[in-house]
Parts: sequence; structure tokens; C-alpha cells
Amino acid sequence: MLEARDVIEKDIWWETRNGSANFWYDNWTKLGPIADLMLTNFPVDETIQYVEDMMINGQWNLSKLQRTVPEDLVEHITHSFNRDTIDQSIDKAWWMLNANGKFTVSSAWEKIRCCSQPQQETLEHIFLTGDYAAAMWKVFTDAAGIQGPFVQVKQAVKKWWDAKCSAKLKPLLGKIKYPWMKDILGSWPHLVNYLESYKPQISYILVHWSSPLQGWYKCNSDGASKGNPGPISAAFCVRDSLRDFIYASTRRVGDTSCLVAEAKAMYDGLVYCVTNQLLPLYFESDSLSLVKMVEGEWDVPWSISLEVYNIIEWRRKGVIHIGYVMREGNQLADFLTNHIFSFAGTLCFENFMELPAAAKRLVNIDKMQMPSFRFKPVFARELD
Repeated sequence: MLEARDVIEKDIWWETRNGSANFWYDNWTKLGPIADLMLTNFPVDETIQYVEDMMINGQWNLSKLQRTVPEDLVEHITHSFNRDTIDQSIDKAWWMLNANGKFTVSSAWEKIRCCSQPQQETLEHIFLTGDYAAAMWKVFTDAAGIQGPFVQVKQAVKKWWDAKCSAKLKPLLGKIKYPWMKDILGSWPHLVNYLESYKPQISYILVHWSSPLQGWYKCNSDGASKGNPGPISAAFCVRDSLRDFIYASTRRVGDTSCLVAEAKAMYDGLVYCVTNQLLPLYFESDSLSLVKMVEGEWDVPWSISLEVYNIIEWRRKGVIHIGYVMREGNQLADFLTNHIFSFAGTLCFENFMELPAAAKRLVNIDKMQMPSFRFKPVFARELD
């Protein structure tokens, strides 16, 4: 258990709120315990116990940090862990092996597990021949009356498809929600032929950028990631009720996930609009997940908890409505997030003439209210 603790503790992140986490031995920097990162010329100062010992009125004591830890750690701490308001609640522990930050035994076991006969983690080993995969297959194949052995994943799928269902599973497989599946014959070649000739029905809707009410401003934001996780960018643009361009900014952020990019873009846009008194404000993002989190309808994952906290605090500083828009109605911000990957740092556009030609075209398209099409397949379903 003690050996497992040393492995697992590094995957618990302590989100800094009032600074109650242990400065040296808790993982509050997302880099692991600071004590493990210290150089020989920076000994651990045991008189410093908590993160709050490095703060003055909720802000970092920069001179004390510089005397205590190496410069690269100082830069990481001051740039990555700032709150715009003081929070008196205790520091919160997040389980980093799950996106929602909640501990599960399965994720901890996955971290420390090992096979009795370790092999290269091929598709077959992970899903068929590994100890736990083989045990799971045995449970379900015994219940369904399907006999192995299973050597390849595609062979296992074919056996399940061709098998005559056991009496135990007939009630479960009797309800077919997709009527087109009734037309498929039982053999694998017929299935392949059917899918190759299948033509789905397509529906579409018209989408366009809509101008805010008279006297209001609108800010659109977007984030992009090349790889998810990978290099990310964040961008926002502001226009008024006459659909005139006011300001836009786009920047490279680092390497992380697309959701982090979306959150940073929304934060950047809110700070700019509130600071420059571009209020009342209607704010749009094409990340439905982020909008639901900011509205309090969905749980916030640990990876953007700090960004969402700051977004909510800045939102309280003015008349601000935050809503969702489809990507087709967010084309200018979407263009800017990808445009910055050809550069480094930050690009700011303070008037229409400074925009790239492609961005000018998008502004004019939105101003003329020209729609875009969003297509999606239609799947017919039988009612239960």
C-alpha cells in the first residue's frame, strides 16, 4: 500500500484556493511535489509549510518565492496559478486520472496494474489476450454460449455477429432501435456489402452570425488544438450592434487540450470587454461543454477549474450574457485561432484594416448576414 501511495499521490492535484495545501509535499503545481524538484543550491526550507505562506493578500510574494525555489518554478507558479479574486475556501483535491476529477478505484488500479505475462500492448493484447480482457471475455462468452479461442479482434467481432443468441440474451437483443438493421442478412460478407451501399439521409439548417441588440456588444471566442492534446491557441473578436468590427486578439498558449484553449479564449475576451467597458455584452462560444460549465449545469473538469472560476468572477463585473453558437456562426474567431499557428506569441487587430484579407471577408459575410449550411445525417428509429 505504501508503494502504491508513492505512485498515486502524484496524480492528485491540489487546486490553490486559500493556500492550505502543503507547499513542499502536495502536488499543487501539477509538476509533482516541489520537494522532488529542488536543486542542490535550493534546499527545502522546513519553516515554510503551506502554500499560503508564499502569499500576501491572496497574491504571490514574488521576492520570497525567488529566494525559495528555482527561477523556472517561480515563472511556472506565477503564470499558471493566479486567481483574480481571493477565495477563502480550502484547497481542493482533484483526481487527475479522470477528466471529472473524481477518484475511482478502476482508474487507480489502471495506474498500478500489471499483467502476469507482460507483452507489448497491441490491440489484441489490450482487448483480447491480456489477463483482465480475457477474464471479461470469458464472463460474457459463457453467458452467450459463444466458444473461443479469440486470436484477433476482428475475428472476435465476427463470431459475436454470426452467433445464434442464447436464450439468456434474446430479450436484450429483441428490441432493435435502428430499423435498417432488419434488412441486413446474418453473414459478415452481406453486412459489408450492405454498409458499402448504404446511403444515409441528410438534413441541414441555416446558421449565421447574429448581431446583438442595439446598444449591446458581442464577443465571440474560440480555441483550437493541434492534436488535442497538442499546441493550442485562443482567440476572440468584438463587434457592436451595427455589426462593425471593434477589436480581435489571438495567441499561442502552449501544449494542452482543446477545452483548455476554449476556456482561455473566453477568459481573454471577458477581461478585454470588461476592462474597456464594452458593456452590456453578449458572449458566444462554440463550445457547448464550456457554456454549460460556466452556467453551472455541468461539472467542471480539473483541467480548467481555475479558468472557469475566473470566468465566473469576471462575468459578475457587468451585464454579461453567455451563450452557445454553432461553429458556422463563429467563423471569424475560428479563423483567428488557426491563423496564429503560422506565427508566435500574440496578434492584436485594433481596426478592420489590420485584419488579414480572409478575416475581412468573414466580417463582411457576417455583416451581410449571409448564412452557412450545417449538414447532419438523419437516423430513422422505431419508437419503443
